[in-house]
Amino acid sequence: MALRAITGDIDSGEANARMTLEAVSGFLDETPDNCRNNYGANMTARAITGDIDSGEANARMTLEAVSGFLDETPDNCRNNYGANMTARAITGDIGSGKSTASRILAEILGCPCLNADDIAKTMWHRDDVKACAISRWGKDILDASGKIIMPIIAERIFSAKSEHDFCNSLIHPLVMTELQTLSRNLDDVVLEIPLLPEAGRPQWIDSAIYITADFALRAERRRLQRGWNPDELRRREEFLLPQSERISMCEHVIHNDSSINELQRKLEEII
Repeated sequence: MALRAITGDIDSGEANARMTLEAVSGFLDETPDNCRNNYGANMTARAITGDIDSGEANARMTLEAVSGFLDETPDNCRNNYGANMTARAITGDIGSGKSTASRILAEILGCPCLNADDIAKTMWHRDDVKACAISRWGKDILDASGKIIMPIIAERIFSAKSEHDFCNSLIHPLVMTELQTLSRNLDDVVLEIPLLPEAGRPQWIDSAIYITADFALRAERRRLQRGWNPDELRRREEFLLPQSERISMCEHVIHNDSSINELQRKLEEII
């Protein structure tokens, strides 16, 4: 047995020191030989540290979100996330018809369709995510009740590449983990993930379909849906990876330049 005592001047922090000592006392007598026996032979421990305001909290959330992937290999990925699950992802260009394609594919397969953008919106209301956003952009992103104002968030994200990259590092790992969790007990699932190339495609997604269309058609769709002009579409696309690189991450490419019936026919050919 090893006994340790804490003493000191009045108000010098003895209580804090005592709590810290109690918390770490189990490690003080550890050696490489007995550490695993006491704390789990299969345990993997990872630590985050860094300079003040260097982004430790953001890094911690990212590590928590991706921790399920860190020990994954092709051999055990299916065992952990559904041996019989078939996950098909839809991604593609802005205004190309990804949502329509996802809906049609889910109807063809008779399976659920999960939307990454919808999940991302919910992540902004997490206390830890909100704290990181406030630290980055200030409290102007909150309304009078303290809730995130999504249009302001969008303005911040697309104001500069550095802001876009910050958002991606903050939100993407959380969204992908949530998609994985929701898909785990499904036999088949369609995943609409507009930023799949930027987020990084995980091993548990079996195939990906890239939806594209002529720029003029996509610009017209965005004008009708969002009121964008062609320059706004070009500006937004500058924040994405080059199209050729995005397409290279997918098994299939569909040009959605015609009717919904034609889009359905192309999807049916793939599956």
